[in-house]
Amino acid sequence: MSHTVTEKGTVTIPVEIRRKHNLKKGSKVKFIETEQGALIVPVLTLKDLRGVDKDRRELVYKMIKELHTERREEASLESYASTNLARDLSSQEDELPSISEVIRKGPKARGSSAEIIASQKRSRNARLSL
Repeated sequence: MSHTVTEKGTVTIPVEIRRKHNLKKGSKVKFIETEQGALIVPVLTLKDLRGVDKDRRELVYKMIKELHTERREEASLESYASTNLARDLSSQEDELPSISEVIRKGPKARGSSAEIIASQKRSRNARLSL
């Protein structure tokens, strides 16, 4: 099928192709250059896309529900983990003496202050890595 380009650069699109792609007066098309030549693609508006998923509507709804369920489960696990981490951190901080207590009691109370600080850092890092 071959067609002639007019002096103004227009080409008549055959009626079969216009019907197949629902091209009417005022329809927009896009020209895409490929290695094989030029490709003419209809540009669809949102109005044109309305209802294109009607045969897959149930599948789309099911997928959306699954995504919502997964996200709720993830959020619940994140909330549970952060609550437990906060509780663990607060209970373990109560067990450890503060730096000021160690300095006040002196180095022989529970080792040197450097050892206690290092111990506190190690225990906090271990809890955070959970």
